[in-house]
Amino acid sequence: MSLTNLLTVALLTTAFSAQAADPTAPMAAPDLVFDEVDGIVAVEAEHFYRQTLTEQRAWHITSSKSAPDMNPDADPPHVAGASGGAYLEILPDTRATHGDQLIAGENFSDKPGVMAVLHYKVNINTPGRYYVWVRSFSTGSEDNGVHLGLNGRWPESGQRWQTVQKQKWAWDCKQRTADVHTGVPMQLFLDIEKAGEHEILFSMREDGFEMDKFVLASNQEYTPEGTGPAVKAKAGQIPAPFPEVAKAAPLVLPRQPDGQGAVEISGELKEWHKVTLTLDGPYAHELDNAPNPFTDGKGMNVVSCLPYNAGGDGDNVWPFVARDDKCHWDCSKLDQWGMVFDHATAQGLYLHFKLQENEIDDDRRGDKSEPGRVPSRSTAASSATSASCIAGKSSRASVTRWR
Repeated sequence: MSLTNLLTVALLTTAFSAQAADPTAPMAAPDLVFDEVDGIVAVEAEHFYRQTLTEQRAWHITSSKSAPDMNPDADPPHVAGASGGAYLEILPDTRATHGDQLIAGENFSDKPGVMAVLHYKVNINTPGRYYVWVRSFSTGSEDNGVHLGLNGRWPESGQRWQTVQKQKWAWDCKQRTADVHTGVPMQLFLDIEKAGEHEILFSMREDGFEMDKFVLASNQEYTPEGTGPAVKAKAGQIPAPFPEVAKAAPLVLPRQPDGQGAVEISGELKEWHKVTLTLDGPYAHELDNAPNPFTDGKGMNVVSCLPYNAGGDGDNVWPFVARDDKCHWDCSKLDQWGMVFDHATAQGLYLHFKLQENEIDDDRRGDKSEPGRVPSRSTAASSATSASCIAGKSSRASVTRWR
């Protein structure tokens, strides 16, 4: 292997390692130049070689391997269907709706080139006008705009890229104007007058904006489809893609009829007796994509865990080396809980923990308060502290101790 190839591998390895630790770090090496072929330049958004002006906001990489630990973030990851198994999002996202406070220079910038700027190198073989198509995912009214620049300049024709497509990865080439807030089609373009290497720039307009890929097209009649055309490089090495996550079908068929919204509690309504909670709501399936009440919004997106219930239903999940020894933790079990936390966090789920049930605190078991091998209060207190540290692995975890 030549010295040049070794250097390229070293740069890519360093960049990938940095990205794993810092989701705002570049994946691409500085020598990567994307190539225009037959009037088309395609670029994966996560393949920027540089990011600047990140004091207030920054572009974060979300992939099928990892999600940024950054709050607030108004919506769950949208890696399903993303080209190359990854995309970028401007975080934190403090203005998810029109009702949230607009703070110029923090969560909004109508002026291009002053916040969260991405840098890409492209080689243009055929100079001329290039229309800019961006593949984005918008979930609200305040996460659907961005600015574009060229070679350090921010022409009017590249400002206020806009989309109104929602809840899906979609291509658009529109410019927001004073008269048309939803965007004027094919009015967003960059005029590239000379052949050779140029720098394409993206800067924040609204936080929470999500970008998967962009295409420069010289043909005004061209429209990208699916995940867009193949990416081609003039120089350097394109980073390896992440495993792609297939987008689930919108709804699972056949559908059952929706319920009437009734809530019923049945069974023996006595303390420590089994009861059944019946929710007669809209029909849903865990594979539904849009909507999915199991993961969407602020509703049914909670995982409730009881990691320690000696002598009860959870007697096989406590993370200690033995039931009676709560001062020594089993690393293999902790690792298994860590997988649960990481998966739930990546899915945007809220984690709720009940560290102990009340019968454990007084050395008695069950509804009849029978004696049993249950740790003492002093040991249980140390358990609650340790478990709080574990739950802290999730940015959305909250810990509740029941008595």
